[in-house]
Amino acid sequence: MKNWISALRIRQWNKQALVILPLIALGNEVRISDVARLISIAIAFSFIASAIYLFNDLSDLERDRLDPIKSDRPLVKGLVSILTAKIVGIVLTLMGFLIAVGTASIVSRREIIGLLLLYLISNLFYSKYHLKRHRIVGLVIVALGFAIRFSIGTAVLALEFSTWAFVLIVQLAMFMLSGKRFQSILRNPPPDVREQGLQFWLLSMVTFAAFFAATYSGFITDPQVVAVWGKEALIISALPLGIGLVRFVELVTHPQKYQDTDVTEGMTKDLFLLSLVMCFALVLFFGRINV
Repeated sequence: MKNWISALRIRQWNKQALVILPLIALGNEVRISDVARLISIAIAFSFIASAIYLFNDLSDLERDRLDPIKSDRPLVKGLVSILTAKIVGIVLTLMGFLIAVGTASIVSRREIIGLLLLYLISNLFYSKYHLKRHRIVGLVIVALGFAIRFSIGTAVLALEFSTWAFVLIVQLAMFMLSGKRFQSILRNPPPDVREQGLQFWLLSMVTFAAFFAATYSGFITDPQVVAVWGKEALIISALPLGIGLVRFVELVTHPQKYQDTDVTEGMTKDLFLLSLVMCFALVLFFGRINV
């Protein structure tokens, strides 16, 4: 069981918090039925995501054997058979879509299934054709997965699609993924491209952080956004957000920690960073209910 928990990366199901995040847009109008539907869709997404993790590991077996962290994965070590992993991946995918169909309303069902299919197909291409090796293309595909999570939650609640939120989530994800790639080279540096790779991903982090900051500045000054969330709450939210970005960079460049764990996993155990995320969400929530 322990091997399967690791192979399915259940610890990464916390990413589905983005599916539930649109709840804060309802303010004090949240209903139990809304929460239940979002949790069900989050579970469906988790099943599909775990299936993709299996398919991705199957396509990267040889490459992962050279990575100090990834070499401990059950599939790489032969603790989970390849045939069983393929079968489990197919079953989880079917279960995810069945749960989504059963949970979504008639109005939002087509949109939710379409988004799930977009996530599944794009990530299967990502795995099959090793798009991670194509820096920008791979980065965009993975980052879009985070925005799709949020968009599905928005569809479940029948909320208006937020272009601001979509762009901000993509930019934030690309910033974080650049840090992850930076760490990967630090752990397992190809001798011929080490310095070039480190410089590229470091500059990528800086670039996307700058774009994210600029976009967020536009977001908190948009009159329509201010009318929903409140001017004071939006301005205050920039504080925990900015500190959180710096804390993430600190985790990425920590001289020992990157050898032991991936930053996107380590951040979920960092109490300081988690407290900043909670503060950010609470500020926006209280701003919403006080408008």
